[in-house]
Amino acid sequence: FVRALVETPPHESSPSPPTLALAAELDEGRVVGGRAADLWTLAAAGFAAASSPRGGDSPAPTELKTLFQAADAPTVHIGPPARAGDALERIAALTAVPPLEDSRSAALFLLEAAARDDDDDGAMSATVERRLRAAIAHDPASVPVVLAWRRWLSRIGRTDEAAAAAAAEGEALVDPELRVQALLRAAALLGASSGSGRAAWAVAPMAIDPDGSEVTESADARVDRAAAYLSRALQIAPHDHDAFSRLRTLYEENGRSQALAELLGVRLQTTSNPFEATALRLARTELFAGSLADPARARAELEAILHKEPHHARALGRLADLEQDHGNHVGAAELLIRQAFIERSPPKLRELFLRLGRIYTQHAPDPKRAIGAYSRVLQLDAGNLEALEELSRLYLGLGENKNAVSMTERLIQLELIPARRAAYHVRLGHLAERGGDVRTAGQHFRRAVDEAPRDIEALGELVRHLEKARDTVGRRTLLDRAAADLRRGILAAPGDATLLAALMAVSRWRGRAATAAAAAELRALTDTADDKLPDWAAPPAAGRRVAALANPSVDEQTFTSAVPPSVRQLFRLLGPVLWEGTRSELGRLGVEKTDRIAPGRPPRDLVDPIAAELAAGPFELYVPAPRETSGRQPLLVEPGKPPLIVFGAALVRLGPHAVRFMAARALRLVATHLDIAVAGDPIELGAWLTGVIRQYAPDYRHPDVPVELAAARTTRVAKLMPRKLRQEVMPFAMESSGALDLPALHAGIRDGANRVGLLAAGSLGAALRVVLGAAGSGLDGRISTAAIKRDAQSMALLSFALSDEYDDLVRALE
Repeated sequence: FVRALVETPPHESSPSPPTLALAAELDEGRVVGGRAADLWTLAAAGFAAASSPRGGDSPAPTELKTLFQAADAPTVHIGPPARAGDALERIAALTAVPPLEDSRSAALFLLEAAARDDDDDGAMSATVERRLRAAIAHDPASVPVVLAWRRWLSRIGRTDEAAAAAAAEGEALVDPELRVQALLRAAALLGASSGSGRAAWAVAPMAIDPDGSEVTESADARVDRAAAYLSRALQIAPHDHDAFSRLRTLYEENGRSQALAELLGVRLQTTSNPFEATALRLARTELFAGSLADPARARAELEAILHKEPHHARALGRLADLEQDHGNHVGAAELLIRQAFIERSPPKLRELFLRLGRIYTQHAPDPKRAIGAYSRVLQLDAGNLEALEELSRLYLGLGENKNAVSMTERLIQLELIPARRAAYHVRLGHLAERGGDVRTAGQHFRRAVDEAPRDIEALGELVRHLEKARDTVGRRTLLDRAAADLRRGILAAPGDATLLAALMAVSRWRGRAATAAAAAELRALTDTADDKLPDWAAPPAAGRRVAALANPSVDEQTFTSAVPPSVRQLFRLLGPVLWEGTRSELGRLGVEKTDRIAPGRPPRDLVDPIAAELAAGPFELYVPAPRETSGRQPLLVEPGKPPLIVFGAALVRLGPHAVRFMAARALRLVATHLDIAVAGDPIELGAWLTGVIRQYAPDYRHPDVPVELAAARTTRVAKLMPRKLRQEVMPFAMESSGALDLPALHAGIRDGANRVGLLAAGSLGAALRVVLGAAGSGLDGRISTAAIKRDAQSMALLSFALSDEYDDLVRALE
């Protein structure tokens, strides 16, 4: 009969859903029935294929039963397939419409439908989401529905939406404890867990709108949402410690100072624990005293603590901080004294008395109270350097010499830094002088200098002591040794302002005014902190006359030891004839005829007087128009009849002192005919010397000079040298035939000319700018000490300017 109903129903051409349901009922009633599940499924498929429920008609009981049965049936093998989820969704649709209108049941059916289609690989995720959203729409307060929605969102990684679902779950629950747990879970899903840190909020994740579009939520918005969840949890359970701790951490990590202060204030109203209340007030104090900048409220919190606990050490100390920050140092000291009476920790007591000592020495001077505070520090820490230093100074100020000596001697035993030990020896020297012990004072001043040989205060005190003792030899020896040491230090670090200041003072004590002025100029050029030049160090406005170089003894001092007198004499005798008939090519020098400066025109008006003083003879001066604003600037002397001098326009713009330096430098080479020696490189210089020496020693050969070049110069010298000079030149040529360091000789000639330039200019700063400008730097702005150290000419010029030779020559020129 069951087969007949399914295959050939008597009243229908094909079995309808109700007929299939009847067949399924009959098959279930059989003792052995194997087709009931398939028949129920076929019936359900038929009902599902039908149109929506009819208006206000009640769903047929047979249809509901069929859908229920099909929900638990396995997949059908005959006819069209039907899913359990589809059946349950159909039941929900029938249940939600009149006359049943049971939204709660509809939501549960949809929840079950979603559960049936949920799978691990996410193939049905869109269907699951649709059914869960529909269930929430039917019954937003259904705990099972919102719980399932939250779990599903968490499982697929949509944590922001899961947080909102967890919050909804908290509102749907009845039990307060469960509601709080749900809200805490919602905040945790957003990152608001203890110790999450600001980084947890730095990148806002993506959320999904119901229409499927992605929405970005800002980090601050997520923090606000998490705070709202935690605040709601505290409204439900005001005493919940976990919710309070998480919200406090959230505010702290995200810099919500105002909200944090309000939260702590609310907590104060709910707690009955006095220790927690104190901790909360201290925390509010830090907020008001710090980021909220409300010291009055911070003070009120501390006073509230002290009202209940007058001896609370931390509150006293913090209130003292506030008073001191407000300028009430006396009030701060009184609070610190109160704190000291109750404090038991030796390290904290030491810090308290140190603070008191600082107040009574720096802010509210009271030497006796300061001595009392620092004495207590020494009772707690016998080796405290700050206390010993201040006591030494305080006793010295009060005239208590014995105590001052005792404290200072203890300082020397403990101090490891030589400069500080030197200062303490100076102090002991003053104390010894005050007591009339001149011998002991001298010993301490000498020990101070031994500890810190470059310390200007120690040197000054020892110099004063030696002057007072009329020890002229000792004073001179001390200052000479100090000057030499300071010069070594400056040449190693030209920009060391401390060393330059010390050399300035030592040079003035030695009576070396020119050296002191040079050190002052170098400091003004290189020190970024102090570029003021003392009046006594200002260069002479018109430079210096160099006519005194006509005196052989004065002239000799301008040459370095690298330039033998014999070489100088060779070029003095042969210079006028070696370049006989030679005229320079202007194009090769980078100048044109229009660049020539006629007599009387600047800058030649500054050059001609120097030429007369040096007896340089006729010359031509060229200043080419500037073609580049940076790079090397021309500074040339070309031998010839007459010699050509070329100054870069940028160098001329450095001012009169720079022009005098260039003029004296160039004309010195012209006057001594050493312009030939430095016209080329050191090898060219060696070739000229070889050519002269071979006129008397044909086998002479310098290892650095190529054979072909030596032969060419020998031929030229033989052709140009007059017979009448041969006898006069011979002793100097033979004397020069020894081992010669050609690079050193070449540099020595150049440096000697720079010395004369510095003497004429009277300004080390102008000289260095010219030399560095010719090398490609130093034209404007502050001179780089690195540039000075890289340039051999600059270092040689600096060494000369800081030497006694320079000062002696300046005196000789006056």
